Amino acid sequence: MQLSLGDPSLGWREGLLALILGVVVYMVWLLWRMRRISRRDVAAPAPQEPRGGLLDDLGRVDPVVVHAAEQAAAPENQPEPAWPAENRSFAQEAFMEGVEREMEQMREEVDSLRGALAALREEISSLREDLQQEIHSSRAAQNASPLYSDAMQMAILGHDALTISERCGIARAEAELVVALVKNKEGGRS
Repeated sequence: MQLSLGDPSLGWREGLLALILGVVVYMVWLLWRMRRISRRDVAAPAPQEPRGGLLDDLGRVDPVVVHAAEQAAAPENQPEPAWPAENRSFAQEAFMEGVEREMEQMREEVDSLRGALAALREEISSLREDLQQEIHSSRAAQNASPLYSDAMQMAILGHDALTISERCGIARAEAELVVALVKNKEGGRS
């Protein structure tokens, strides 16, 4: 068995597989980034007991506000945060909206790929049925006497009795009999 990489032509199936692989790699990358972000949040120091005004609407501590309060109480030698405290929650919301949009796009792409896969399965089953019919007609020609197998093949291809008799070297009556036999078998199938 020899593997030849010299043929650079790729079919649409290979392209579809490459697209699916790309989507899977992108999703794994997104999950890795989300996990890394969640680990960074877990690794942050536990918030201290909140003082008045640090609770959100549900009575829970807002970690962004607590972090901002800790930064304000910290010595001045620490670098200033890249985002002001009031913009951090906005940045987190914007990030989450972007992630949700990307996930929705991924879901739509996966749904379209599933539809394409279903269409491919239908096409494959149709081609499989056509192939089985071709095999059956080929076997019918092989069941004939070896002297008449060429005549049967030509009759299956639709040649007339005169052409068959001239090319195969059989009598015209025999060629007409072969053509009638093939037409009878085709008429019984349809």
